[in-house]
Formats: sequence, C-alpha cells, structure tokens
Amino acid sequence: MPKCGTYTLTYINANECGTLTETFELSVQLAPAVELANDTTICLGQSVQLNFAEDENTTYTWTSTDPLFSDFNNPQPVVTPTETTTYTLTASNGVCDDFVGSVTVEVIGNILLDILPEDFFICPGSSTSIIAQAVGGSSEETFTWTGSDGTTYTGDSITVMPEDSTLYTLVYESGGGCTTITDSVLIEVGDGVFPTGAEIIQEVPGDLFEGDSIILGVNYGSPFDPSQLNFTWTVLYQDSTTATPLASGLGLDTIQTQIFSSGVHTFQVEITTPDGCSYFATVQGNFMEIIVAVPNTFTPNRDGANDFFNFVAQANIEDLEVLEFKVYNRWGQLVYDNETPDDGWDGNAKGKEQPTEVYFYLIRIARPNGFELGTFQGDVTLIR
Repeated sequence: MPKCGTYTLTYINANECGTLTETFELSVQLAPAVELANDTTICLGQSVQLNFAEDENTTYTWTSTDPLFSDFNNPQPVVTPTETTTYTLTASNGVCDDFVGSVTVEVIGNILLDILPEDFFICPGSSTSIIAQAVGGSSEETFTWTGSDGTTYTGDSITVMPEDSTLYTLVYESGGGCTTITDSVLIEVGDGVFPTGAEIIQEVPGDLFEGDSIILGVNYGSPFDPSQLNFTWTVLYQDSTTATPLASGLGLDTIQTQIFSSGVHTFQVEITTPDGCSYFATVQGNFMEIIVAVPNTFTPNRDGANDFFNFVAQANIEDLEVLEFKVYNRWGQLVYDNETPDDGWDGNAKGKEQPTEVYFYLIRIARPNGFELGTFQGDVTLIR
C-alpha cells in the first residue's frame, strides 16, 4: 500500500526531444475500521459489545429488530436484548466500499422441558422412544440421560429396550450454561411369556396321515397361570397363503383338532398376556396321503396267515369309514356284505366254506372328512 506524500512524475522522450515533469499529492484513505463480535449466546439479562474498532472518518449505522436498541450510530454499542436478535452494521467513509456485516445474539430465556415417551409401558423384549422437547431452548443445548439400570444416552431423542422397569433421568443444559433442568420418566416392563416351542402330541407316536386327530400343545415359562393367558391357534396348510383359525380362548395351552388334508402344515399359537403382550411358537407336521390297496389272493385255511380278504391302507384304519364292501361269486351271488368289518371276509357264505375260485369285489371307502376316498373293484382268488 502506498504512503501519503508528494510524488514527482518525469517523462523523457526516446528521441531526446525533451523532458516533462509533473508533481502531485497522494492521499491514501483506509477502509472503515470494523472488528465485529462473533455470533454469540447469552443468558437473559446479560450484555454483549457488538463492535471493537472505530475511526473518526467512518460513519457507523446500525439496524436491528430489537425494540430497545437506540444506539444506531454508536461505533461500539453494548446491547442487552431480551430475545434472539440480529444487529446489522453499515460502515462508510465516503471513499472506500461500504462495509456491511451482522452479529446474531442468541438469548436463552425461560425454558420449559417436556419428556414425551412413545410408551410408558412396554412388553419384554420391546423397545420404545423417549423424546425431550425444550421450549425456548438453544442451538448449543445438551441432553444427557441415565437409566436406573446403568445405561446412558445423549440427544433429545433416544431409543431404549430395558429388561425390567427402568427410571430414565434427563439432565438438560441450555447453551451458554444459562439453565440446567433435571426430569425423569419411568418405563414399565410387563411380565412376559417365554415359549420354547409348540408340539404335536400323539397317543401312539408314529406317522401322521390326513384325517388324523391330533393334540397340539405349547411349552413355555411364565409367571401367569394358563387361565390368565389367551391362546390363539392357527394352521397354515402347505399350499395356502392364509392361516386358518383352529381355536382361541383362555387357558387353551393344548387343543385337539383333526387335519383333513395331506402335506406339510405349519401350526402356530399366539399367547397373549393380560397386558396385551403377544408371543408365538410354531411346529410343523407332515401329514401323508391315504393310500388304499386290495390284495388279489387270500387263503382262508385257518393257519393264521392271510386268512381274511380285506383292503389295506397307508393310514390309521380307524379313521376310515367303509361305505360298501361286497363280494360276489362267479354266478353273481352276494357272498359277503361287510358283516365283519374289522376282519373282512373269511371265505364263508351263510356258514359254508366257499370253494377255490375267482370272486369279484366292490369296496367304497370314505375319508375322515366324509368325502369318498374312491371305489375299488376287481377280482380276488380264494385258494384253499
């Protein structure tokens, strides 16, 4: 930057025709003197100086929304705002470019603190959010949480998953340390149910078939008596996308039901506590299709082997209903009409042994749900 003073300018022609000399005065004007305070935070009732520099050649003009501010031309005003306010300075010396800048003073006044939990009561294993709202708070405020279970959190919104009922204490501190508020909230955790699995109970363990009656049960631990718990049982059949209700009610930790279709089916129980907490357990069962076969020979010679003519089935026979079981001789005479359904035909008709020959049968069997499994007809050879 050049200094103030008298300067002489000399011009010499390249052809040595002459020399010109001119003298002039140079006056240097400095930019407006300004040293604005940084944006700051103060407590209600405190004061702050807005500018820390001035010079006599500069005009200082302030504007503000603060209704109590009146030092519009004070180079270094001290203000005591009652609310957050921005002060704008225009500094001008009539020569250099004007300086324009601002200072925002954040005022921390009276603060109201609210704690808003998403839920005051949660089920075991569930989480909930707790939100703190500081009305009149500041940008530099802090939220510090401490649970009675020893957990700690920071921030105005936290998510907790306590194992037991827990008291969460919040220490709120506003910007500038103007205000400190302590508050707390209790999150209660209800008693739960802890299922270890559902099961299919059979009187005689073995394969499962369509039409079987089964007992469904669930193993669980809980401080509640079964009569206080609601059990809702459903089944999702293999080729279905929607569960079918089976039973629902208090104390139904076991139910009996009958399954009329084959496939791998999924049974589910929902256990609901008096507080409305729900828990689930599932079990799958593979129910095989009923298959019926009819032999083509039998030997009713009372040797204990193959003495009766009867159908055989891949199923629990007691679940099947025989609608019709007739045997005819080659003359079309009826020799058996399901007189002994448990054993089948013993080769006799009206108390007389029938001779060795080919006989004809007609058998109709119904599934456990009443629908006919099929009609089986053909011939069987009686050998003596």
